Amino acid sequence: VIIYVDREETVVSIYEQNVLRMQRNVPYGESVLVQTVMEQYELEHEEAALKKMMEEDFFSESNITEDMKDAMEYLVGSINRIADYYVSRHGGRPFEKAYIIGRIAGVEGFVRAVSREISMDISVIDTLSDVEISFKHTGENAKKALTSYIYNIGAVINPIGITPRNVTEKENDKE
Repeated sequence: VIIYVDREETVVSIYEQNVLRMQRNVPYGESVLVQTVMEQYELEHEEAALKKMMEEDFFSESNITEDMKDAMEYLVGSINRIADYYVSRHGGRPFEKAYIIGRIAGVEGFVRAVSREISMDISVIDTLSDVEISFKHTGENAKKALTSYIYNIGAVINPIGITPRNVTEKENDKE
């Protein structure tokens, strides 16, 4: 199971023997959690709230507020429903492990809280072997920037060659 938490949505991809078996979108992402922090601390900018989330553990059992629990409830519940649906339809074996990607995965305690709620061991994918970033990000910033692109890395490594029809037609007209 790969859980990609983006800004406005979460994508849950279920793989079995390296084959994508099911993929579902949840119309809920990190922005609701960030918005909760913005309201709680009267912050005006999302980046300020995300920075605060990176610095403090909002998700430990002793620190999590009712507002944050409410914000996480739909996300976690949706992940659980997707996993339960797949297990009930395809063999009844529960998942042993999940991977999470996305900027929010770097927030202190977030992965631990999701893992606790869905009763599944979760690992964060935040590095790629032999991948080098050669743009404005360096050091720790490069590692954080990489998580923004990691969901699309497969298309870079092994593209499937989808070309829009109008592009193909233009190329054929030139010949």
